[in-house]
Amino acid sequence: MGRARPDTTRLRIAQVSALCVAVALGLAVFYHGPQMPLLAGAQFLLIAWLVLSLSSSYAEGVRLPLTPLSASLTLFWLWLAVSLTWSAVPVTSVINFWWVGSVVLVFWCYTLSPERDRIWFYLSRFLVLGALALCAFAMVQLFAWREPPRSTFVNIHSFAALIMLIALPLSAYFLLALRKQSSAKLRYGLGACLFVLFFTIAATQGRGTTLGLVLGFTVLGIFAWRAVGARPVLVTAGLLFAAYVAANLVLHGGPSGRLATLSDPGNAGAERFLIWRGSWEMLMAKPWWGIGLGTYYLAWPPYRDPADQTLGFFVHNDYLQIWIEAGLPALLLLIAVFTAVLIMLVKLLRRTRAGTELKIESVGLFCGLLAVAAHSFLDFDLYILPISIVAGLVLGRFHERVTGVLRSREQLWRPEKWVQKHAYRAIVVLVALFPLTYFVALGLSDYLYKRGFELAAQGRLPEADNSLAWAERLLPSDDKVLTAHADLYRHVLQRMPKTAESERISLYEAALAMLDVAESANPYRALVHAVRARLLIQNNDLAGPEWQAHAETSYAHALALDPRFFATRVAYANLLLQTGRQADAYRLLEGGMPYWYYPSMSVLAYYDFTAGLAKQLGHGVRAAEIERQMASLREKMASMASLRSIVPDLNLPVSASAPASPM
Repeated sequence: MGRARPDTTRLRIAQVSALCVAVALGLAVFYHGPQMPLLAGAQFLLIAWLVLSLSSSYAEGVRLPLTPLSASLTLFWLWLAVSLTWSAVPVTSVINFWWVGSVVLVFWCYTLSPERDRIWFYLSRFLVLGALALCAFAMVQLFAWREPPRSTFVNIHSFAALIMLIALPLSAYFLLALRKQSSAKLRYGLGACLFVLFFTIAATQGRGTTLGLVLGFTVLGIFAWRAVGARPVLVTAGLLFAAYVAANLVLHGGPSGRLATLSDPGNAGAERFLIWRGSWEMLMAKPWWGIGLGTYYLAWPPYRDPADQTLGFFVHNDYLQIWIEAGLPALLLLIAVFTAVLIMLVKLLRRTRAGTELKIESVGLFCGLLAVAAHSFLDFDLYILPISIVAGLVLGRFHERVTGVLRSREQLWRPEKWVQKHAYRAIVVLVALFPLTYFVALGLSDYLYKRGFELAAQGRLPEADNSLAWAERLLPSDDKVLTAHADLYRHVLQRMPKTAESERISLYEAALAMLDVAESANPYRALVHAVRARLLIQNNDLAGPEWQAHAETSYAHALALDPRFFATRVAYANLLLQTGRQADAYRLLEGGMPYWYYPSMSVLAYYDFTAGLAKQLGHGVRAAEIERQMASLREKMASMASLRSIVPDLNLPVSASAPASPM
């Protein structure tokens, strides 16, 4: 075969780049936190896209735009990297650096691509088709399964925010199609797509997403009224209104009823106010530099209000959470990004030579970002991987379109002046191998960790030991792997005869060493101390004469880190009962009763244990109160059967719902 023509080569580069992003997004919409191979796979593909872009820019050179947006985004990402140095849990913070930083990575991947227009041509269509597919699945959930239309997302409002981010730029393209009197097929097709997206957002019944959508659409409509005329704006607004009316009819007034609750902000935002109050206390403890990216949920339990019924992973305000985790500089740099986008848009709109199409598209892209930025005051869009990837694409397209008119400064670096072509490409690949190797290790370690759990549950303990050992080698400071491995050894020690003293000592010391490393790697993990206490109690002949005092200290430390860790309360109370301290055990159990727990059989057992001890101590009235709570809890469990299936996917690492081990 002959050598490919340059145009054909560039076309293939654009197609491969778009494919990388499409597959990365496909993985991202199924990533909810614990599925590390999905995160690793998505990031691997994004880095591969960057490698492809840089490698294909040898002859033309690498163009680095020097704009307020590119500078603020880069500084924001760099600050997140700097904040890793003082994080108390580096493993978690590094993961979140790539997770939260995906918006910056995608922006630079797109900006450095030599074939941006072609890539956007492919990706813009993929985004619309992908959004429609997610909406179709959501409608199946709503109408066929009678479930909330969350699509592949755990949080229904995150799903709505992603659709909103796509719908508003699409509204701008629809306005342009109406203005240009494009073919009826195109106009009706775009209109139908918009109606489906708007209807799905309405069906989620999110108050924050509705307000964000209205805000973004209002800004777009105000500008478009002059630019394209009243009729296209009214038609598009009619689609939005009709979608909400249809959703309201189908859902028997659900969307309008939810919006009506905003008339009483105190009740409407009661849950968030609880979270924000405790989160503000956490912030005041370290207001300047942050506690470490991604560590909010680990440090949160001691600050959490007993009445809080959320899962406790997010602040439900991205700006407050990024401030808590990465410090005030991160918040200011994030605000600088928003400011830079606004300034660039204003400059573009003032340029008379900029065409209407360019302005409408840019305003549509801006409004999508604006709606998500507004919604982030009430949710955690910055921590949702598919939203970050799409936002990075939208930012990249906005930046490309605006800088094309503003003639912003850029730095052109020509690799051919410094190195040979093959050497340059080798250097790019070698540099990329650092993050690529990390992502492979992250994905494999998580797989082996979960595989170790499965093998242990099957009783194949030597194989489980080997699987966890390999997971440790791939990610040496991952505290959850170390804790699980130590707990496996604790279980093995229970089975060993007392006569095998040397083997028992070896396993016991190895388990303690693992727990020490785990505690050092993550000082917030309550489970580490609970496992240590169990290890001491079950092997008190090896732990020495002070084993009980050390076990009690470990249990107390675990409860200080997570007061809702009721399994530890029960275990601690049993230890106290063995020494005849019934009153102390009862006080300990009662200390956890004010907290809200996700309904489960283990919570019922905790309540029953507490009620039984209350009766023994003569507290009959209190025992009756607890029994009424148990009856109410049973009713909730019966009505929440469908929701309970979501919880295992969330992999709560330090919550009361998480078992110490699979055994």
